[in-house]
Amino acid sequence: ILMDVQMPVMDGYEATRQIRQKGRPDQIIIAMTANAFKSDQEACLAAGMNAYIGKPFSLDNMLQIILQARNPDPTPPPADPDTTMNSTETSPPSSTANPAAPDTAFDIDAALGMLDQDRNLLVEMVRMFWSTYPTQRATLGTALASGDSVQARGVAHSLKGNAGYFAALEFKERAARLEILCQADQMAEAGRYLSEFDAAVERFRQACIEQGVA
Repeated sequence: ILMDVQMPVMDGYEATRQIRQKGRPDQIIIAMTANAFKSDQEACLAAGMNAYIGKPFSLDNMLQIILQARNPDPTPPPADPDTTMNSTETSPPSSTANPAAPDTAFDIDAALGMLDQDRNLLVEMVRMFWSTYPTQRATLGTALASGDSVQARGVAHSLKGNAGYFAALEFKERAARLEILCQADQMAEAGRYLSEFDAAVERFRQACIEQGVA
């Protein structure tokens, strides 16, 4: 089972606990979430999940984690940063070649890497995102204005995950900051921060146009 941690009505933690309580201790459950903090990993494991996949992830990474969960090695080798439960937050290897830094607005090479170089799929995903974004942004604005921290946090979390799949680092970081502010119920500060978030989203939009995927 690939378990989304943040689901409506019943979250992934409670769903996992109920599955375990109903006598299915051998069912493999792997958490999927955009949250990458160690405390989130620990919460997933404490709820009874077998492993954790941080979004975004590559197909190879996901398959490797599933195989590790199905066939745990009692004496595993040193952790490979590309196949650990929190692999999406790793740093690139050092290189004396001094390669160009990725575009923080939209690293299209990284995005394609997560899609097995399928540019058509990337174009479809980007266009689908922009078709739904106005509604998400309106919901976010309304929630912030009304002080609804739960709904605002949920939208920010969803947008953070979207940005991760597009390797839009700046967009992802701004959405993550909004999510943290809403979680802390700092709604006035979140409202003031919205302009910075919008600027990052606009830079991502322009980068999509420049890369010919919008």
